[in-house]
Amino acid sequence: MGAKLTASKTKKFGDMSMARRECHGLRLFGELSMAPMVLNEVTSCWLVNMAAYEACLGAMHPDNFAVSSYISVVALLVNRDEDVKELRGRGIISSSLSDMDAMKFFKWAVPHLRVSHRYFEVFHGLQEYMHQRWLWIATHRFFFNNFKTIATVLFLIGVIAGLFKTIVSLKQPYRSMINT
Repeated sequence: MGAKLTASKTKKFGDMSMARRECHGLRLFGELSMAPMVLNEVTSCWLVNMAAYEACLGAMHPDNFAVSSYISVVALLVNRDEDVKELRGRGIISSSLSDMDAMKFFKWAVPHLRVSHRYFEVFHGLQEYMHQRWLWIATHRFFFNNFKTIATVLFLIGVIAGLFKTIVSLKQPYRSMINT
């Protein structure tokens, strides 16, 4: 979608943000920043228990539902095994679970979680980014997915143009000899 995933400097689950990134003075790209996490059998149990604790505290705690919101945002991003690999590559998830098991954990947990303003801020930021940059995203996706085909077509056009120019230049001296 054109937004870059980055691991935030802090280790707090609540430190999630969607911001615009500048490139040569233009704000063309989005950046989704999330705290890095370790996911294994033990930490998955801890995450579920922390989310349950957040649900028990409810609105009494000023920093409510940070873990639940974090898990929900990750589940929003993860739809295939390759998505988990992308999160691993970006340093957001470090897991001893397989990609499929990690995806199943996030998808399993989401229906049981309550989310806070953090989730809605990130979700709204992603939606706004996609809405404002739909043409740029579609263009980027087209060129990214068809790069090899485009390069091949341009190469063939260059070769054909070169051959055509060579043929035309070879016929020029022949025409001048006929006219004299």
